[in-house]
Amino acid sequence: MYVKRHELDLIGEEECYRMLQEIVRSPELIKCLTGTSLKGSIDPAYDKLNKTERQKLEQLDDFERKGYDYDTIQNLRKQLVDKPTRDKLNPK
Repeated sequence: MYVKRHELDLIGEEECYRMLQEIVRSPELIKCLTGTSLKGSIDPAYDKLNKTERQKLEQLDDFERKGYDYDTIQNLRKQLVDKPTRDKLNPK
């Protein structure tokens, strides 16, 4: 906004101000723009997992706490979370 004001672009300043207003007034828009800050078992990506898959995630958390290789655990976690998407895309 300040750049537009400095350039004497009053229409651009008004547009920036209105966009900023929309962002502040709409928490879901902020969430879409920035993503979630939730991590761990409360991450929204884990909402669609069944009981068995949640138990596997808990085991991965235990392995991580015990000091197993972080990258390997993250890869396994990503595969587990992405599995429902793969199943929907490639039904048997």
